[in-house]
This record gives sequence, structure tokens and C-alpha cells, in this order.
Amino acid sequence: MCVGNIIISENIITDIHAQMWKHKLSNLSDTRLYLYIKDTLKFETYLNSINIVKYRVALCRFRLSSHMLMVEKGRWVKPKLELHKRCCPYCKSDIEDEYHVLFICSKYDHLRKLYLPLYTYTNPSVLKFVQLMQDTRQNVIFRLAKCIYLMMNERKSLL
Repeated sequence: MCVGNIIISENIITDIHAQMWKHKLSNLSDTRLYLYIKDTLKFETYLNSINIVKYRVALCRFRLSSHMLMVEKGRWVKPKLELHKRCCPYCKSDIEDEYHVLFICSKYDHLRKLYLPLYTYTNPSVLKFVQLMQDTRQNVIFRLAKCIYLMMNERKSLL
């Protein structure tokens, strides 16, 4: 595309758009997880590779923090529940966030052992969590999506 004597490349436009996207996200309070797991503006492979809609939706909602875990639910009540008070209904000590549910909470040990790679939840870390959420291998993301779907359904049925 030419503008006067200046030639603007597609790469420059894409880079500017990506910078604006990242800047806008960093100014929102409800993007705490998304900023860790979505570091570049690109199409996510899980959207095409997970062919069971309920699993794809569960993973998508989990990644976007569009769920009923206390870390989010506590933001919606009036007055807003302080973060340290948004505890797991099972453990009663840790904040119930995505990391806690996926790697820590003993309530979901059976699902974790069935569906997640062993290395992710043995000596769990935020780095392993981010790596798992960014994984592009079809078998890994399918099992992750199924695990999240089952965890969220089990949580819903018990509360």
C-alpha cells in the first residue's frame, strides 16, 4: 500500500496492530491469565483441532477466564471479594484459579492423572502451566480440553 512517497509494508501494519492489541490488553484488569498464555496475536490451533465442541468451548472459556471459578466469581459480587478471599471450596486455603484447579486441587487428582502429561503436574509451576496452555500438539490439547471440561462439570455438580 502506498501513501504518498512512503511505502507501508504489511509487516509494519501487522506489528503496529499487535502492539496496540497487547497495550489494550495490559490495561484491562480481567486479562491476568490471558496475558500469560497469549503472547502473540495469532490464530490458535486448538480452535480447529478440537472437533468436540463442548471440549473446545471449555478450553476457550478456561483460557479467557470466562468460568465460575472463585477467582472470577469473586469479581462479580457486590462488594467485590478481595482476591485472597476467593478460596477453593474444596481446599479452603488456596485461591481457586485456573492454575490451582488444573495442577493443585486434590479434588481433581483423578482427572489430572488420566488426561494431563505427568511432567506438568509433578512439581507444578507457572511455567509448566503456560507451556501446557500454549501447547500446539493435537493430542495434548485435546486431552487438556477434555480434562478441563470434566473438571468444570464435576465442580458444577458438587456445588
